Amino acid sequence: MKKIIFLLICLNLSAQNVSKEQFVNTEWFSDNSNQKFYKSDTIYLRQLLHYECDYKNLSRAHIISYFNKNQDTEVLNFHKKDKIEISDITMNWCSHLRTLENWKWSFDQQSQTLYFISDKNSKLSYRILDRFNEKFSWKREVEEGKITNFKTDFITLKLLRIK
Repeated sequence: MKKIIFLLICLNLSAQNVSKEQFVNTEWFSDNSNQKFYKSDTIYLRQLLHYECDYKNLSRAHIISYFNKNQDTEVLNFHKKDKIEISDITMNWCSHLRTLENWKWSFDQQSQTLYFISDKNSKLSYRILDRFNEKFSWKREVEEGKITNFKTDFITLKLLRIK
């Protein structure tokens, strides 16, 4: 019986490991209200895998904005060769997309640590604490008097800042 329990624990731990390949050529986002992405000890990165909504004219950006309750959002586009675009979407009466300084990224698979390094010598380091799938459904008015149903599937990473 002890051998079976040990095996299940090992499978659970290995299932949470993330590889560098899971970042390459993907887009992730994080809540950045009150500069959370840069200041909080714990952040969540989400990758939108799939979405459905009744209103067919909505883009992935709209879905991310609605999901994030129109709060400021950081969008991270991971590319090959450690290049990354980090964009700041500021939400107020209109949207503003601003790409920040040049950044590079790296990932240490053994320690499950994600690094962001800017050309201005800023460095952010986060350890992946958890990886899980999330499904959300909600309703929102996108046009006056028209309620739209949303269904989304995300991969979510819970990250802890390393100082």
